[in-house]
Amino acid sequence: MSSLNAQQQQAMDDYFRCAAIEIGEAAHEASKGIADAIASFESSRGE
Repeated sequence: MSSLNAQQQQAMDDYFRCAAIEIGEAAHEASKGIADAIASFESSRGE
C-alpha cells in the first residue's frame, strides 16, 4: 500500500474530524428529540 503524503493525510484527518463532529451533533439532536417525546408522552399520561 502506498503511503500518503502529508497534505493528503491532513486532508483525510480534516474530513474525518468534520464527519465525526456532524455525527455527534446529529446524535445530540436525536437524543434531545427522544427526550422531548418521552417527556411529552409522560405528561400526557399523567393528566
